Amino acid sequence: MPALDFTKRQPVPDLRLRDAIAEALDQALKESRGQRLSFMQWALKVPEPKRALSFDLFPFQRELYQQGYDNRELVVQKSTQLGLTAWAVRWMIYHADLRGMTGLYVFPTLADVYDLADARIKPLIEGSMYLRGRVLPDDPQNKGLKKIGLGFCYFRGSESVRKLDSVDAD
Repeated sequence: MPALDFTKRQPVPDLRLRDAIAEALDQALKESRGQRLSFMQWALKVPEPKRALSFDLFPFQRELYQQGYDNRELVVQKSTQLGLTAWAVRWMIYHADLRGMTGLYVFPTLADVYDLADARIKPLIEGSMYLRGRVLPDDPQNKGLKKIGLGFCYFRGSESVRKLDSVDAD
């Protein structure tokens, strides 16, 4: 057995990298066994850009994250500033990431979409170690199209029917 020399500085492993690798292996093992992460489990890996995902401000959201996430379509009537844009974006990315689906998120104008992409989507992806690990170097990551995991997310303005019709969304 080789002798350990404690007089020399030993390299310290990057624990974040090790944890990310362990999490990815655990995820792959669960998927190979047919155990897919629930939307709630997945969403908790995707923090808000400024803080962890929390239900303190909007406790009613917990139900949205726990139920109905496997429905093909959902209709939610809401007012503004309830955190539902973040929920809807996560819902679409979840289905793209783990199920290989193609999602379409529509806003009134292309300018609205670009603002959403810069202010909310990009920080969401960059702020999540999990999502960063699901994006490969050659995957498209522009304001109108993002590949995450197994699928794609399109972001469009509703003023162009042609751009909406060209998306083969699930």
